[in-house]
Formats: sequence, structure tokens, C-alpha cells
Amino acid sequence: MQTYTGVVYQFGPFEVNLASGELLKNGRRIKLQEQPFRLLVALLDTPGEIISREQLRSLLWPGDTFVDFDGSLRVAVRKLREALDDDAEDPRYIETIPKRGYRFLVSEVRRIEAAPPSQELRDKPTPSTATPPPQSRKPDPRRLYGIAATVAAVLCAGTFFLWQHRTQVKPLTDQDILVLADFANATGDPVFDGTLRQALAIQLEQSPFLKIMDDEQVQQTLRLMNLSPAARITNPIAHDICIRDAAAATIDGSITRLGKSYVITLQAIACTGGTTLAREQVQADDKEHVLNVLGNAATALRTRLGESHTSIQKLNRPLEAVTTSSLDALQNYTQGFTLLTQGRFLAARPFFERAIAIDPEFASAYYFLSLSFNNAGDTAQENIQKKKALALIERVTEYERESIAGGYYESTGELEKAIDVYRLGSENYPRSWRFPNFLSENYINLGDFEQGLKEGQLAFQLQPDAEPPYRRELDAYMSLDRLNEAEKVADQLKVRGIGGARIHQRFLELAYIEDKQPAAGTE
Repeated sequence: MQTYTGVVYQFGPFEVNLASGELLKNGRRIKLQEQPFRLLVALLDTPGEIISREQLRSLLWPGDTFVDFDGSLRVAVRKLREALDDDAEDPRYIETIPKRGYRFLVSEVRRIEAAPPSQELRDKPTPSTATPPPQSRKPDPRRLYGIAATVAAVLCAGTFFLWQHRTQVKPLTDQDILVLADFANATGDPVFDGTLRQALAIQLEQSPFLKIMDDEQVQQTLRLMNLSPAARITNPIAHDICIRDAAAATIDGSITRLGKSYVITLQAIACTGGTTLAREQVQADDKEHVLNVLGNAATALRTRLGESHTSIQKLNRPLEAVTTSSLDALQNYTQGFTLLTQGRFLAARPFFERAIAIDPEFASAYYFLSLSFNNAGDTAQENIQKKKALALIERVTEYERESIAGGYYESTGELEKAIDVYRLGSENYPRSWRFPNFLSENYINLGDFEQGLKEGQLAFQLQPDAEPPYRRELDAYMSLDRLNEAEKVADQLKVRGIGGARIHQRFLELAYIEDKQPAAGTE
């Protein structure tokens, strides 16, 4: 694919500017990540013709790039179709040619290139470079100072320009996803292993602008990379995950010891090109202040990555105020949380209990302990722990507040109150799939299956690789007796390799409703 600095493509209401890397619709910028943008340019280079999968592999992912090509290409095509408001079933722009490639359907693509220098400018004679004979007069010192000042100003301006374009080549948008790496721990103290990554995730989770890739999706990608879901997310692994899932950047962290002090470094690095988008380095006077300083660095990083000051002022509480001041308690919480995301509910419970024993006011530990009881079927203990978490609700992030309050109202059967809380969460965090998923479950439980389906579909759109939204869709379709559509959802699950006991239960229910008992036993 050949690119030109001044090339602009135009088709329908869209305009693609290669110089700025922008997609515009009727003059309004449409957010599009780099890989889908490059895919669009590749298709526009050959409108009406099939561009093969092999061509796209070489154009978008060079041979030395480690990537799940099929998965990454599907993600890029899906994101491009979303940007163009295109439908794979009835395409206007991008047609899938099974097992071969893709074709851009609009044959009339206008290509505008930057005009070359005019003939008049090319033919204009070069001015004489002859210099006048030297004069014996002394140079004016004031003129020399003026020249020096001008040169210094030009150099400073040039340095600033280069720095600005180096660090802000592609600012993040509210459509981008970040992959969080584990901290490089050079202190030798194991209390920081995993703990600082979890603390940073909690702090950044407060942002409605930034979206950190869910641990469940990270674990699924690790499996595709033939790595353990419990593998440590080193910087190279985070980068590979970022490329595979078409994310925008990784956030790397490190901690080193300097006498009694600790130096913490955070940096956001673009997955494509390796540009450093933002960097923060802070120092804690001692171990007890590490969490507080890390929280401050995370807040500064949010600003550097493009989040507005208004957003940060509204949704940003100190890390110690929404977790715990104890590194030991946070370490146990982190281990429990990791096991919980892996589906090991019983194994997670002792870690949450130890975290609570160290810090009895650790609200989030009570909440996730309640989830471990829920998944183990102990609803009595679940409700006890939810009530304790609710009593400490001032010690959580706004994101967790809605989850805790909504979960409590669910346990008391006050589903309308739960819906009100989850609706607020969805408004505050429009990029989170969890609140639409909670809303879907509650609407279905109230018998409003259409609204439950709508919320479940929204949750799926926000996170296609998460398992719960599929359950919501299956429940809604079966309740509405729309069994053909339920079958399509089941097929999607099988294609994506998403399973589990609760999904299997839905397959059995669907088979029973359709009177396919033999098939149910073979799923």
C-alpha cells in the first residue's frame, strides 16, 4: 500500500485524510484506531477489487509481528464497519469474500493528491549566490545579540515542536483500550508483586474516559497465545496482547528502591510504533506512602492521556481512601481477585477473609467475598457480606459504589432500586459493559424481556468477548420464544470458544425447549 502525504479519499459522506490519519463523515471526525484505519486505506487503494487475506497480512502486520492474524483481522474489520455504520449481512461498503479476503463495494472513490509545484516555480531562475566584497566595518553588537536571540528562539521552538509531536503523535480517544502490564519490581519485596498493578487498575477504573482491558479478556488472549491465564503480564506480553486485540497502548510500571525511598515510574506506550504517549515518575519517602504516591501518579497520567479536568475532578478519589492503606491487605485482596476472575471461587475466599482481618474497613474485600459466596451457592453468607460492604460504601470508588449498592438491592428483592443504581452507573461509565449487563438481568427478572434484551445487546457491543452478556441475550430470547435468534447466539459462543457451566446450562435449557434432548446431552 503506497501512501502520500497529501492524499485524501472521498466516498459518499466520508473523507479519509492520510496526512492527519483521520476519517471524517460530513466533516465530523469519526474515531478509528490505527489498524482499522490502515485496513480502510488498503481497501480504498483498490476499490471494487478483492484484496486477499495474504495481502492484508503483509500490509497490516509485517512478518516479524507476533499476532493472531485471524482474530486481529476480524477485530479490525468489525471496528471499521462500526465506524462506517456498515452491516456485514447487508454491506454498503465492505464485502466479505469467504476464505479469500474483502472488497470495497464503492467503485467511485475520489482520490485527491497534493498538487506538485507549479511550472512557473520550477522554471524560476535561482537567485545569484554571489556575495559582496567584505567590508572593514565592525559588526554591530546589538545586531549580533538579535541574531543569537532569534536562533535560540528558533531552536527552542523546534525542540518544543519535536517533543510535542514525539509525545502526542496520536492522543487517546474515548474509544481506545489500554492493556495494563505487571510492575517490574526491582525492590526484592514480594509485597509489590501484582499488588501495584491491581492498585493502578482500581485508580484508573475511576476514569470514564480510559478503558482498561478486562482481566477476563486478558486471560482469554493468554490462552490463545498458549500461555497460562495466570501468567505474569510482562511488558512484551502486554504488547503482544495489545496488538492481538487491536488495543491502543500499554501502561507499564516499575518500582525501585533508593535508600529508604521508592521510585515509581508509569508510562503509556502506543502499541503500534512504540511512541511514549505519557510518562510519570514519582518518589515515595517510605513503604507506607507507596500507595498514596502511586495514586497521585495515576491521576497525573489520566490528564496526560487526554482526560478532561472536569472528568477527573468529578470521578477521582485518593487510592488509599477507596482501597486500604495496608499493602499486606491489598496483596491478599489482589490474590483473591485474581482467583475470582479465573473462576476459582472457593480458592479466592481465604484471601479476601485475610484482607478483611488485616483491614476490617476494606469495603471492596467484603464485596468480592460476597461474590465468591454467590458463585459457591451460599446466598446467606453472600447477603451478609454485601450488607457489610454497603455499610462501608464511602470507602470505594464511584464505579464500585454502583456495583455494591445495586447488588445489595438485588439481594433484598428491591429490583427497581437496583435498576436506578445501575442506570446511574451506566451514565457515569458509558464504556463499561457491566452496568448494562446488570440492568439486563434485572429487567429480565422483572419480566421486561424486551428491555432486558436491549441492555444485554448493549453489553455485548461494549465487550464482545465477555461471557455474561451472552447469557442475558439467551435468557431474553428464550423468554420471548425467539428460539432461532437464541440458536444464533449459541453459535456465536461456540465460534468464539466461550463456555462455562452457566452457558452450558443455557444450552441445555434451549435444547429442552426445542425438544432436542439428545443434542443437549452432547453439548
